Amino acid sequence: MFTIEYATLKDIPSMMNIIEESMPLLPDSDWFVGDTAEFYAKHIDECGFTLKAVSKSNNTIAAYFTVRYPGLSEDNCGYDLGYPKTELLKVAHMETCVVHPDYRGRHIAVNMVTLGTKYLKDAGMREAYLGYTYTGLDHMYGYSGYKVCIYYMMAKKTL
Repeated sequence: MFTIEYATLKDIPSMMNIIEESMPLLPDSDWFVGDTAEFYAKHIDECGFTLKAVSKSNNTIAAYFTVRYPGLSEDNCGYDLGYPKTELLKVAHMETCVVHPDYRGRHIAVNMVTLGTKYLKDAGMREAYLGYTYTGLDHMYGYSGYKVCIYYMMAKKTL
């Protein structure tokens, strides 16, 4: 069992550890670029929020999920849809969701995304966008009600 609650600045080292322990399990390390402690601090205190899932059995952080309010920044997905400035302020970006390898397969990410989405709706946000790099994550995020709105491909060549 897990509790989902807001992360605090003191949780950042544990969040960074989850990334470190997860990276070697990726089929290709280029698929994910871990964020910095400064990124997380900003999203805990300033321009969004971060949720953490805490194991009730040992009180450790099993996963975290970061949400960003892009405001009027140029990467706000609302610009792509022609939203006026007042509506751009009601757009959220679902940024990073990482589950520690020891806790995967328990629907923790789905529960955090679902709860984070509820918090956004309750706060009057209009839309939330998330991007992902793994095949199959559209299925996982679909449990939380997300549907693919844009497909894009990326190619890589090592030189």
